[in-house]
Amino acid sequence: MKTLLLLFAAFVLIGCGSSSVVFDPDFNHPELRAARSKRDNVRIVKITDGRSSPSSRIGTARVGMFNRQVPYVMNGDLADVVRIMLDTLIVGRHDQGRFMPINVSVDMFEVGENTKIFSEEGYFACNMRFTFPVSPDSIGEQVVFVKQTDNSAIDVTHAIEPLIYKGMAECAHAFVEGTLSAENIAMMVSSDSIESFGVQDSLYIASQNGGHTRQSKQVTVVGGNQRKSNELAFHYIRGGKIETGVRAGYFMLSQSTNSNFPWGFGICLTYYDILNTQERVKGRFVSFGGRLVGKYYFSSASTAAYIGGGLELGGGSERIDYGTSTQTNFFFGPTVDEVIGFSIDRKVSVELGTFQIAHFGSKILPSDIGFVVGLNFGI
Repeated sequence: MKTLLLLFAAFVLIGCGSSSVVFDPDFNHPELRAARSKRDNVRIVKITDGRSSPSSRIGTARVGMFNRQVPYVMNGDLADVVRIMLDTLIVGRHDQGRFMPINVSVDMFEVGENTKIFSEEGYFACNMRFTFPVSPDSIGEQVVFVKQTDNSAIDVTHAIEPLIYKGMAECAHAFVEGTLSAENIAMMVSSDSIESFGVQDSLYIASQNGGHTRQSKQVTVVGGNQRKSNELAFHYIRGGKIETGVRAGYFMLSQSTNSNFPWGFGICLTYYDILNTQERVKGRFVSFGGRLVGKYYFSSASTAAYIGGGLELGGGSERIDYGTSTQTNFFFGPTVDEVIGFSIDRKVSVELGTFQIAHFGSKILPSDIGFVVGLNFGI
């Protein structure tokens, strides 16, 4: 009996959990049956799996007592699953001979769990490109990014599946209300001429027995959109004349959703402790100015390395006390940074690099070069 109790205790301590979590889509889920996004005379003609590494694995989950990380796997082809969901969410009544064709590329479809101190956060994120004709000779595109999270429990694995349905419903609603309805787009194409748009139409239409049948036609598309984000940045600076420098900044970034290059503008405040042996000056220096920043990520994944840079234009006045006299100088000039960094889930970034300063009119800090260490937070 003692041996059995020991074995049972060991089993409990080790924890249990399957080797993967399988997502078996429920196309009758209430989130997918809401009628708020349905649009008459619209038809989804093609779904493309545009992920960099298409597979049945759509993320990871944590199972067992020790939160062992395992694959989160979809039961079924991603394009087929998304097609049925969007048909259910968007497609209303339409004439089989004349309709508005919509193409969709699924560039991101990801789930996962983040561990916190006293809880876990489950998330679902998707990025979809909707393309459609806006006139007989032009095509439009709308990119929709949606992220749904749940951190209400210690184990959120079971909450991920509902987040998928909620996220897909929000994606469909954002496209219909933000593009089709807002722009009043209703370019109709006849089924006889749809081949001229040049993309395979593989719409699944629900049959009377609950199954799906496939039809083949053709259609084509182009375009772009922007994603906005904000960052708080804190940098430590040291150079030949700067003994200690601390910089704080706030930046507003913009990024095309099919690009790895976010860039933008912001403001920053920098404090320096300076020892300029050449001018025999020691003192403190505060600079305030605007700053242009940019990054290039080596991967479209949320956790990735990058190279980046910044250009700050600052100015002000300095007062030097020589004991017998004082001197006031006005200065203006650029500060340039070049860094390499690593971003974790696009929320926290650590970076290391070099800087160069040129302040025209300054005697305390006319120029300097050195290194910079930074910590950025997405907000």
